[in-house]
Order: sequence, then structure tokens, then C-alpha cells
Amino acid sequence: MLRQAAHVSVRDPGDLQVLRDDLGVDRAVLAADLGFGLAPWVWPAAAGQARQLALVIPGVLSARIGAEADAAWAGLIRTLGQGQEVVIVQHTEDDRALCARLAALTGAPLEVLTGRGVVRSAELYRQAGTVVTARYHGLVFGLLSGCRMLPVTTPGGKQGRLIRWALPSLSGALTPLDRFLDAGAAELLAQAARPHPSEVAALQGRVMELPGQLAAALGGRPQLETTMQAIRASLVAEGEGEAGVEAIAA
Repeated sequence: MLRQAAHVSVRDPGDLQVLRDDLGVDRAVLAADLGFGLAPWVWPAAAGQARQLALVIPGVLSARIGAEADAAWAGLIRTLGQGQEVVIVQHTEDDRALCARLAALTGAPLEVLTGRGVVRSAELYRQAGTVVTARYHGLVFGLLSGCRMLPVTTPGGKQGRLIRWALPSLSGALTPLDRFLDAGAAELLAQAARPHPSEVAALQGRVMELPGQLAAALGGRPQLETTMQAIRASLVAEGEGEAGVEAIAA
């Protein structure tokens, strides 16, 4: 099926290698996560806006470890809370039990983004100065919002692959799960870093090229502006409704 497609794009160099070498999809191209294409209008610059929040996005892998991971997350939340208001953010139903436990342990408020929608989720991230995330889209949203980032991942995890490929400015902030469990919260938070704007811009550029690439593959005319306006209108309409756009799980 994929070999018959006129256009195939992926967000990860590892995925590209699998498609080309293992599946024979020679026309596959490397792009980036589509979330990076939302930035110009979902994450507009907010001059002078106070960034009072620290967002903590736990992940299901650490949940499987149990009490040790819960203690590490709770210690980090309490340390962050000494200087910022901490909000625990649930990106997917997979993390519901873990997030609820951490909220009960620490007293930190919990924001459930499933069903909240992309536009309304962005409003939360724009208020944040620091993001600690074990979720890929927590990393993407934090990058687009210009936050200090502490990505928590496993060897070969999606966050780690993105950082090693396209975000070298965050290499020192990348935190393997074993280090997250063993190091103290203050030591971990000292590693948090902001991405270099040029690195984020390059990822955005890859996504913005996709409508033109698709149009060329199909023999049509590129209509980037029309495409992005339609997506924006859809997101805004959903964000104002009751259902919202279902948050992307990663």
C-alpha cells in the first residue's frame, strides 16, 4: 500500500530508514511532526505575558515502574513548586491513573487535555516558563511555546530521537529514565534548557513544505495558504465548541 502512494512523509529519521530500507518505499521523505506547522497562529507571540506556570507531563513508561517513579515525579513537582505554580498535565487517557496519583500526592492541580482541543491547550502552554515532559507532544508544545525544557525519556525514545536529530541545543537537558529516578530534583531541573529558535524554525519549515510537496506529487498546484487557513478555521471552531479537538497522544 505505501509503495503505491504518491507521497509519503515521516517525522523521524529512523522511520524514514525503515520505510526505505525495509519496506522499499523509496519516495518517502523526512518532514517533522505536523504540530510544528501550527505554530504561526496557534502559538502567537505574546509580548510581556507572564509565564508563571511549570507544567509536568508524566508518561506511561514511568507509570509502569510504580512507586519509585511516583516518588521521583512527586519530588520534582514539590521542588518546582518552591518557585512556580505547578500544573500536572494529562495528555492522554493512558496517563490518567498516574496523573491522578501525583495530584493526590502533591496537591498540584491537574489539567486534562484530552477533549480540550489544540487551541485551548496552547493557551495553557503559553503561560508556562518550564515544561518537564515524558510525552512527545509535551515536548513539541513546549518547544513552540519557547519554554525551558526537561525531556524525560527512555534510550531510543521518541523525544530522544527528535533531540539527537534536530535539537542539539537540548542535548544536555535530555534525561534518561534511569537518571530521572536516581538524581535529585534540583539537580535535574538545573539541566533544563530552552531550544535554539533556529532549530525550532527548521522543524516548522519542514512541515510548511509539505502541502507543496503533496501538490507536486499529485500534479496539482501548491495551495499552502489555503490549506493552513482551512486547518486554522477548523481548529478554532472546534476549540470554541464543547467537544474540542482530541489531544494527540504520544
